[in-house]
Amino acid sequence: MTILVVDDNATNLYQLRVLLEANGYDVVTATNGAEALARARQAPPDLIITDILMPVMDGFALCRAWTTDEQLESTPLVFYTATYTDSRDEEFALGLGAARFMVKPQEPQALVQAIREVIANRGKGGSAAARPATAEQRAYLKEYNEALIRKLEDKMQQLEKTNRELGQALCERQAAEETLQEGETRFRSLVETAPDGIFVQGDGRFRYLNPATLRLLGAARPDDLLGTDILARIAPEYHAVVRQRIQVQRETGATAPPMDQEYLRLDGARVSVETTAVPIRYQGRDAHLVFLRDVSGRKQAEQALRETQGLLNDVEAIAKIGGWRMDLATRRATWTLGTYAIVEIEPGQPIPGPDEHVDYYLPEYRGMVAEAMRALIEDDGPLDFEAQLRTARGNVKWCRAIGRAVRRGEKAVAVYGTLQDVTERKQAEARLNDQLAELRRWHEVTLGRESRVVELKREVNELLARGGQPPRYGSAAEEREGGHV
Repeated sequence: MTILVVDDNATNLYQLRVLLEANGYDVVTATNGAEALARARQAPPDLIITDILMPVMDGFALCRAWTTDEQLESTPLVFYTATYTDSRDEEFALGLGAARFMVKPQEPQALVQAIREVIANRGKGGSAAARPATAEQRAYLKEYNEALIRKLEDKMQQLEKTNRELGQALCERQAAEETLQEGETRFRSLVETAPDGIFVQGDGRFRYLNPATLRLLGAARPDDLLGTDILARIAPEYHAVVRQRIQVQRETGATAPPMDQEYLRLDGARVSVETTAVPIRYQGRDAHLVFLRDVSGRKQAEQALRETQGLLNDVEAIAKIGGWRMDLATRRATWTLGTYAIVEIEPGQPIPGPDEHVDYYLPEYRGMVAEAMRALIEDDGPLDFEAQLRTARGNVKWCRAIGRAVRRGEKAVAVYGTLQDVTERKQAEARLNDQLAELRRWHEVTLGRESRVVELKREVNELLARGGQPPRYGSAAEEREGGHV
């Protein structure tokens, strides 16, 4: 279904086209009544929407011509205007045969609904049918023409007034430009003394650099860098992303978000910087104002932190120990990698908080664990217990938990501590206990037999002596010294 839209305002035409096409209509446009008639006679539309005040042929003249044209009179015409809002305008328009008279602006859905109603009523008679102009309508048309002349005269007066106002505006603009020049001078002073690097790049080359940028890049004077390719001062691995950021800014005009990069000093040394950029006009051309902040110290601190964290993770793995913290207000927990490893939950997966962690312990230990946690939170008693828990993968482990509370006044706001896998120690203790028990049983079996062995050896020695042979065994004292029984 085709709708012809007539308006001399390009913005209005565009907005109506987008709205109607989004609702499934084909749209043809014209900028005045004469053009609309020509287009409609070549390819009659299903509906016409027109403004009133337009050059060449206005909306009322278009409506008269439309409703008296045998080819077009059955096609409904809708007025959509902001120029005339007097009730006589609507009466006159409907009297000429218009199907609907609507005042701008309308809500999009309301406008679409009205159009659908007009199309649905097409051919049913009513206001969409052409009606001959009455004498009263002709008189009003005369008044309308006279009013139009008055409006044009008023427009001339407004133009003269506007010219006078423009002269005054030019004087004010000159004063504003002087003020702007003063502001630019102050701004340049701020840029020149800023501790962070600030430079302007245009067409991929340095156009301005403040002293902080010169120091950051190891330049003695601006001429060392002005006009040179900015990519020559950026580490090669960042070239692609920098080109992309520049292209996005050219297309969207958006500010480039902060990004960590590495720049190259003139001596070749690398320096870590955080950059952001905004599109500007500089010396009459598109350019970018770029801000540089030296983050070498932060990067070194981050590297030291990573190394420390790596060492902590290694130590935790060796000792099979981890750290934990529970926020009692948010009921959320935080674990180190060691704790994730013990409980066998992948880092980043949901972990139990203060209300769920007890469920990981075997049923026979849950009461003891809950009481220990309660005492820590409410009584500030030290938490230190050993219990068996079942990991997320179903393995049973012996663990020792040690904890302390963080208090604000009398109230505990968080608890933290360590969790250590002591399964191997518990297993070693069990083996040792089994060995001790075995030794005790062996001792009980052999108790009292040592004295009988000594007597037998003494009897053997006596028999040998009677036969004139030397003794085979020493005395009990000698055998004890020699390590024999």
